[in-house]
Amino acid sequence: MKLTFVWWNTSLSRPADPNKSTTLAQSIAFDLLDLICHDIRPDAICLGEISTEDIARLEDIWVARGYGLIDGIRPVGRTSFDTCVLFRTDTLVALDNKDLVAQKGQRHFKVAQRFDFGVCDNETIIHLFVSHWPSRIHTSEDHPYRDFLGIRLRDAVKETRFDEHQQYVIILGDFNDEPFDAPLSNHLMATRDRALAARKSHLLYNPFWRLLGCSNPYRQASQVMSSHSGSCYYRGGESARWKTFDQIIFSSSFLGKTSWHLCEDLVQILDVPFFTDIVRRAKTSFDHLPVIGVIEKA
Repeated sequence: MKLTFVWWNTSLSRPADPNKSTTLAQSIAFDLLDLICHDIRPDAICLGEISTEDIARLEDIWVARGYGLIDGIRPVGRTSFDTCVLFRTDTLVALDNKDLVAQKGQRHFKVAQRFDFGVCDNETIIHLFVSHWPSRIHTSEDHPYRDFLGIRLRDAVKETRFDEHQQYVIILGDFNDEPFDAPLSNHLMATRDRALAARKSHLLYNPFWRLLGCSNPYRQASQVMSSHSGSCYYRGGESARWKTFDQIIFSSSFLGKTSWHLCEDLVQILDVPFFTDIVRRAKTSFDHLPVIGVIEKA
């Protein structure tokens, strides 16, 4: 039995301009989701920068395809959570969800939203944490607020007691930080060292360390150029236009400790040529590619 999880920051409803997705943008986004559904049939699709209008349209289409929908849009201080989760009702059962908000001074921070799912094997519960952290435009790369978010997300994950009882934890989202940045590597403790994570239950494993560079290696005779070298594209980048901000992170319970295993060879940044080209041209609001993670029960 395999379960596939997708995260995508859709860019349909940006925090500074909510409920403003155009008909063209919606059409492009829904075409991409149709392709993902047809080719991959994910068990859970977590979407960011979504509006109430987008959710209504999603519900009309996807419920008929056998998916349930959890609306995650809720106000938080001057901002709001802007997510939703589509999940296959034949493989997953929604058990509970809650918003994880931290306050520092007068500012409220969207740490994550926790969604608990039961699996149709009747013996597995998966704790899914969905995060969309502030843009670096408003909260710079080295701002202490970013460390604060990593610390608070770690606290929230610890509440599952994943390190003591081999709970199944998956953390995904747009962190606006890369795998090597301190909020994820140091404070959340999401390591690139798979062997160490397998031995030490308190560590999380981040397979997206593998996806920091160009998708295809360069050779003189090769005619294949890399279509991307990250998940988020910024045309104005001086040293790099691509950043790996979108990631899926796993607890060590998926690394040989239980009957569920990470399928690391299937973890990827999704490269659909028509959409990747749209992102690279930067003539629309789209700037993120979807990311995928897969687990399998032995």
